[in-house]
Amino acid sequence: MKKYFIPIISLFVLTIIGSFFIDQEVAIGIFKLQDPILTTIFVYFSYIFTNLTIFLFGALFLIRNKTMIPYMTLGYLVHGFFHIIIKFFINRPRPFIEISLKQIEGFSYDFASWNTTFPSFHVAAMFFMIPFIFKLKSKLRYVWVGLAVLMGIVRIYSGVHYLSDILAGALVGLAFGYLTLYIYEKKARNLFK
Repeated sequence: MKKYFIPIISLFVLTIIGSFFIDQEVAIGIFKLQDPILTTIFVYFSYIFTNLTIFLFGALFLIRNKTMIPYMTLGYLVHGFFHIIIKFFINRPRPFIEISLKQIEGFSYDFASWNTTFPSFHVAAMFFMIPFIFKLKSKLRYVWVGLAVLMGIVRIYSGVHYLSDILAGALVGLAFGYLTLYIYEKKARNLFK
């Protein structure tokens, strides 16, 4: 896996850069697919999976390995701070503002002025948990991946993110998740030598 790390990350970064050129078309295309039933499902999904519940659900997953929880918590907080810094410097307006997409009733469009679109924190939070869930070999690990991908679709569908925001959020979340897990494992190995 280690020999594939750099090529995979490089391909992912190139995909994010490439998606900047088609972001508006993808956002408008997905926005045109809106359906009242799908919208209702996505509204409930977005309320269930807020950043706090994503973190709490992830912590519940780790209850079998309580020593991981402090590392996961610190990694999650650092990753959140990193997101704020990126959002501040990139300062990209959200699609519903930039390309005047109609706001969907039921979704929250009340964002702080610094809370711009790039990258998606919801998606990053979901992907941050993936390394921990896979480490525990949970039977629900692929369900979590599916929910993380669905979160990205919901965020584009609701007009609050572009495709590049979703891909960047996934990359940042996975990177911080794996980095946190690496630090945890290195520390655990040193403690139990």
